[in-house]
Amino acid sequence: MVNGLLLIATQKYDSTSPEELTLEDGDVVELLDTHDPSGAAKYLVKKVSGDKKQGWVPGKVLQTLDDPAISKNGDPGDAVFRRQAVVKELIETEQEFVRDMDSVIQKYFTFPEEPGKVPKVIKDNADLLYGNFKEIAEFHRTVLMEGIKYHANDPVLLGKTFLRLERDFDKHVLYFQNEPIAQEFLDTCDEAYDYFSVSKFT
Repeated sequence: MVNGLLLIATQKYDSTSPEELTLEDGDVVELLDTHDPSGAAKYLVKKVSGDKKQGWVPGKVLQTLDDPAISKNGDPGDAVFRRQAVVKELIETEQEFVRDMDSVIQKYFTFPEEPGKVPKVIKDNADLLYGNFKEIAEFHRTVLMEGIKYHANDPVLLGKTFLRLERDFDKHVLYFQNEPIAQEFLDTCDEAYDYFSVSKFT
């Protein structure tokens, strides 16, 4: 198997040593290494969600996501059925997130021409208040959303999409680093605070 491949646990596995990793049935992991120093048939893997811990697990409890040996009867307890449900939920959640961000941009980022519609203090401090929000929205709308939809039927490539875009998520880190500064500005500027509190924007 190739390192970086995404695998799915076909059964629950409880670790028996600190070097091993406990998995639940249906957990998706990234393959890191197949050369177990102990000589046992174990793989070094890392969870792709949750705590993202890594450790060794027996190869027999793992299968590739597109392995035909995995049952495809669609039963709620079936690994493939659960995986399809997760992908569907991921797409729907991301679409809703994009709609919400676009709504914020439409309401707050487009300054109308009418005099007095938007206070001067808001226009003068737009970069401080909004940070890189539009950049984040653009990333989700045109890059991440399209990648998720394009690879929705190929879980291996879908997982690699997130790994490939890992550095792009740093945009969110920058936004939240600057958020306290924007909040402090709102707390100390009544005109700006009132602008964002009026009911016409709800």
